[in-house]
Amino acid sequence: MNEVPCVKEHFYLDTNVYWRLPENNDQNGIALLKRNRKRLRLTATTIIELIEDLHTCAPARFDLHKKAVELARDAGKGGILPASSEFVARRVFNTSFGNATPSIQTLRRCLDLAVRYRSQGELGGPVRVGAGWGRLDVAFVARQMQQMRSDHVQQVRAYKSTALAQNPKGTLPDDQYCQRITSYYKTPEWKRSYVRGAARGVGCSGLSDAQLDQLAPLLQAACEFVGTILRQSICEGYRYWKKANDVMDQHHLQYLCDPTLTFVTEDGKLRSKVSVHAGQRVIGWPELEDRLQSGK
Repeated sequence: MNEVPCVKEHFYLDTNVYWRLPENNDQNGIALLKRNRKRLRLTATTIIELIEDLHTCAPARFDLHKKAVELARDAGKGGILPASSEFVARRVFNTSFGNATPSIQTLRRCLDLAVRYRSQGELGGPVRVGAGWGRLDVAFVARQMQQMRSDHVQQVRAYKSTALAQNPKGTLPDDQYCQRITSYYKTPEWKRSYVRGAARGVGCSGLSDAQLDQLAPLLQAACEFVGTILRQSICEGYRYWKKANDVMDQHHLQYLCDPTLTFVTEDGKLRSKVSVHAGQRVIGWPELEDRLQSGK
C-alpha cells in the first residue's frame, strides 16, 4: 500500500506579529522566522496593510514599522499569496477573478522599494534600486486599502440585509429576537448565504444548495467571523463599518480555504470570534514557536 505523503503546514502572519517582534526586540523570534522562512507565506493583505501603516504611522514609529516591513519581506521569500479575492476565486470556486488585483511582481516590488526609504517624509520619492531608480506608489497602496474597506462594508451590509429579511423581528421582544439571530448564524442557511456572497464577489453565480454546502467548510472561519460581527451589529449596535480591523480580518481568514495554511495572530479578540479554528488553524505566537521548533 502506498503511503499518503504528509503535507507540511505553512503559516501566514498577521500584521501585528511583524510589529511585535521588532518592538519587543525579540531576536530569538526573528531568528526563528528566518530559519523557517520556507514554511512561511506572505499575503497581499499583509503587504498592503504594512506599507499603508508605514505611510500613516506617527513619524516617531517609522523605524519600527520599517523593521516590520523588512521582516515581512524576508518571510515573503517563502512565497507571496495573491489578493484574497483572487485566492478564493481559484481555490474555492475554481475560476479566475475578473477584476484587476495587484500582481505578485507588483507586491514584491512594493516591498523592495519600501525598505529603502530612510524616513516617512521620503516615501514616494525616488530611491536607488540596483543600477537605477524607483518610486513607491503610495497612492496605489492607499487605493488598494480603500477598495478592500469598501468591498468589505458593501458585502457585510448585503449579508445583514439578507439576514433581516429572513428573520423579521415583528413583535418579538429584543431578547428573544437576539436569540433567534444568534441561532440563525449557526444554521446551514447562513453558511450558504455567506458562500453565495463570496461567490458573487468573484463573479461566480448559479451554485446549488448542494454545491454551497460542499464549499462552506473551506470558508468556515471567515463565515463564522462575519456571522459574529453581524450578530453584534443587530443585537448590540456594533458599528462594523467603523472598524478598520474587521476589513483586514475577513481577508486574512479567507486564506484558510487552503487546508495547508494556518493563520498566526496576536489578536485575542479575533481568535475568540473563530472558535471553530482557534488553537488549530488560527493560532498565536507561542503556538507557532512550538510548531516550528518541533518541526510539525
